[in-house]
Amino acid sequence: MKKCLAYLAILSLLLSLGTVFAAAELPPVSFTPGRFLADIPEAYSTVGTVTVDWKPDITSQIDMTDGDLSDWYAAGLTATEITSYNMVSWVRDEAVTDWRMTSFCVADPDYLYLGFDITDPDFAYGTGGNTYDGDAIQLCLDFGCKLGDMAEKDSNVIMGPKNIFYSFSCEADGAPIRVMQQESALDGWLTEADGDGVKGAAKRTDKGWSVELALSWELLHEGYIWKAWEDDPKIYVSEGMEMPLRVGCALYYINRAESGGKILWAAGVTKGLVDDDGNPVVSWTPYDNGITWSLPIQEDMSFTCPNIVIVEGFETTAPPETEPPFDPPVEYPETVTDAVDLPLWTETLPPEVEETLRAAAESLDAEDELNDILEKYGCTAVVGMGSLTALLTLAAAAYVIRKKK
Repeated sequence: MKKCLAYLAILSLLLSLGTVFAAAELPPVSFTPGRFLADIPEAYSTVGTVTVDWKPDITSQIDMTDGDLSDWYAAGLTATEITSYNMVSWVRDEAVTDWRMTSFCVADPDYLYLGFDITDPDFAYGTGGNTYDGDAIQLCLDFGCKLGDMAEKDSNVIMGPKNIFYSFSCEADGAPIRVMQQESALDGWLTEADGDGVKGAAKRTDKGWSVELALSWELLHEGYIWKAWEDDPKIYVSEGMEMPLRVGCALYYINRAESGGKILWAAGVTKGLVDDDGNPVVSWTPYDNGITWSLPIQEDMSFTCPNIVIVEGFETTAPPETEPPFDPPVEYPETVTDAVDLPLWTETLPPEVEETLRAAAESLDAEDELNDILEKYGCTAVVGMGSLTALLTLAAAAYVIRKKK
């Protein structure tokens, strides 16, 4: 059982050493103040829930190799309009009103297919280098909406989670799309040629550019596993609308100058949240899921990803609830009599640190899970004087408490 008291004791120890424990916090503290992209606050609205078309034969209706969306329109797919009135900026010099996007979202057993038809007078190609350095779309995806659901339920239950980012530009008309995966265990470029679970292309148009992209369910679930705390993470869905398969999406757009790569503006869809001063804000966490792609479960629906489990009869068989990473506080003994030996490398620590560490270890009753908590949900940065000592102390504390039993 995970011990909140043990975690808080280690945090107090670090603070007593005069260091800064810098962990991402949930709203409103971590939000970066911005402005509405159209500069008309009263006109702002979230995109909200978008129904995904289920088309098992979609590959016979659209060509994913040219970036042309005329066949998407011809297929009669559901279109969603996204405008600057749905966006909050974090970079811009003036209000933007001449930008808009028509988006499509379709699914089959293997992929989630996305189409974007963008009106952008300042279109810029990417260079094909080691980053998405042209006009760029960034999709911050919360597969299954589990992180967002947990954050909505209790903003303190997980410490600064981020979704998985998929970012891309148009590098040449009709060129196979390359997607930069970020915030995962496997950061780097994803391509169809390398079998990474993506496919598609982009091209310039007379009004801006268009892109078609497919992300495999396996790829999306792989990203979810990296962020989940469950031992056996699966996405449970149910028949009908009661509990559809959902993908939370915070869509960001980076608009660059045609040459030089300067960012003219950058903005994203959010839930319309504001900071303590009333400024519109962007957090890059599950709170930013301004779009929810919702796929109703239909008769005879199946997925090639084995971790998407359809639960028949939602009324009688509800999917299991996701457990939070911390259990409620429990009673702890005041003292522990068994001896605790510090690892040899802690001899390099100042005597007062070692003494404090030993006292903390001998007064707490914690199990192996604490080490996992520190690694997965712990500090993301330690800054200021004594940083090395603080890191060694944190590692030593995790080690001795793990070894105590």
